[in-house]
Amino acid sequence: MPMRLFMLRWCGVLGVLLLVSACGGSTETTAPQQATTADVNAFLKEALETALAPGYDDLIARLGPPVRVKAEPMAGTAASQQDTLRTMIYYGLEVVFHEGAAPSRLARLALTDARHTSPEGLRVGYAESEVVSTLGPPTRRESTLLVYEKETPQPCTLMVFLERRAISRMEWRFAQ
Repeated sequence: MPMRLFMLRWCGVLGVLLLVSACGGSTETTAPQQATTADVNAFLKEALETALAPGYDDLIARLGPPVRVKAEPMAGTAASQQDTLRTMIYYGLEVVFHEGAAPSRLARLALTDARHTSPEGLRVGYAESEVVSTLGPPTRRESTLLVYEKETPQPCTLMVFLERRAISRMEWRFAQ
């Protein structure tokens, strides 16, 4: 009989602990709002078509917090200048800002998966032939890279990286 009473109490205590444990973490939290594909496509189009590039805070306000942020000192700058390249990584999009003594400015944009489209309608996974038929012949061609120099509306270099003759990454680099 004492063993039965002990087991009954033990099961009761264990049940209460499980209940408290399950309810203890039930505070409601909301995940940060991620930008929609349409938001990112509109941002990309605007950033590439206007000479005024968005700042770091503008990007956070528009697209929400990134999945990951990396910061690295910029090569070739004096230690006293503290210039930094800050990379904000979203799903399918990377945005790199050059931060220093002047206000931050856009250094690079990259599409890294098929989730988003370029202003011309291209996306990761499209064939090399679609790139050439849409953008015309590249300024420079390598086996795994098509390079397009763009002068207007904002001078930049579009680098289309290829794997197996399909787009694996599209990257716009802006003059520093």
